[in-house]
Amino acid sequence: MNMKKRLAVFSAITLCILSFTGCKGKNVAPTEATHLVLIYGNHANANPPDLSIVEEELMEVALSYGSVTVIENDGAPYIAVQETAEKPSANISNPNKQRRARSFVAQVETLVEENAIPLTEEVNTLESVQLGVRSMSEKEGKKVMILADSGLSTTGALDLTQDYLDFLNVEEAISTLSKEQAIPDVSNIDEIITYSLGDVAAPQDSLSNEARGNLISLWEGIFTEGGRVPDCKDTIYKQKNTQTNDMPSVSKVATKKTLSDLPYVEADSPSETAAEPILSDVDVVEIPESQVAFVANTADFSSQQDAEAALQPLAALLCKQKTTCILIGMTATDGDAESSRTLSRERAEAVSKVLQSFDVPENQICCIGTGYDRTEFFTEDLNPDGTLNETFAVNNRCVLLIGTKNKAAQKLLKSYS
Repeated sequence: MNMKKRLAVFSAITLCILSFTGCKGKNVAPTEATHLVLIYGNHANANPPDLSIVEEELMEVALSYGSVTVIENDGAPYIAVQETAEKPSANISNPNKQRRARSFVAQVETLVEENAIPLTEEVNTLESVQLGVRSMSEKEGKKVMILADSGLSTTGALDLTQDYLDFLNVEEAISTLSKEQAIPDVSNIDEIITYSLGDVAAPQDSLSNEARGNLISLWEGIFTEGGRVPDCKDTIYKQKNTQTNDMPSVSKVATKKTLSDLPYVEADSPSETAAEPILSDVDVVEIPESQVAFVANTADFSSQQDAEAALQPLAALLCKQKTTCILIGMTATDGDAESSRTLSRERAEAVSKVLQSFDVPENQICCIGTGYDRTEFFTEDLNPDGTLNETFAVNNRCVLLIGTKNKAAQKLLKSYS
């Protein structure tokens, strides 16, 4: 066989292989219909999702003559948009096919912005996922679910206002949801993608790295337990800032602050009112040993003057906002458990006395001590061999100030009062 014939045969075989495998590229029509369900997190305490992040998937839907279902993720999730890309009655050229697809995407984006609006207070993300699964139960073809939301569910089976994300035991949380049969069965979904988990907007305070990491792990675990490992994208939305004051309210999820994180209004400030509440009635403020130190094994401050200087801004804030709170003393895992609980309570009471000296009413604060009990706010500080890990132990040598509406703190108050 001469060289020309060999090349011709090779080209024919190559063309055959490419056409058989599909050689799929961007905006090439898929071989099966793609059905997309978009869980759209347009609600208070989060920025509306940027629809440009799902344009590629929407184009795939349009080119495969599939369908898109958009679920508004509020306290009572509902289907806000449901559209199918109609197949033309006759074959059309690829340029016309692309134009029709882009027109379909633009139409869907317009419908989402017009119709996917929050109607009910709070956010029930698990219910949104369940609704999305049901909406595709009868579909044939490729099924894709996209969760475009902060992930901070505040009602239903997954109510993150009852947890403290910085210390969330993810495995335990998933186990509890599984026992309650609240994990959605997503095994029939071919692909799950999440965008912007943990990205929030005022008045919700930003999440710490630990809280965001726990939140991502939580959703990864929920979807994995349900039968499909998700692809959690670390994509940042273009900030739209289109929230309005008439949006249904969404409860804040507790966030961790330290004394140095707190902006505050001085007691003698000429300003009569603060523009925004600074200390939420669910937030947690850590008063660490590095800022308010005690003499070892006592409730005496190493320096009374330094303790007062560190606590005065917090006292001014409490006086201004009149936030009722719980002071929880904690210790590292060392010594007798009962003695540690007593010592930690005495240290909380010592902090309370300083705050009262700056005119915080006594009835605005209550004190408990948990020592090194494994509470929601405790960081495990023992090495596998039982020795103390100082890296983590320092996190437990503190007093926490927590708003009385924090549900985890309420449970501790009942147990330790």
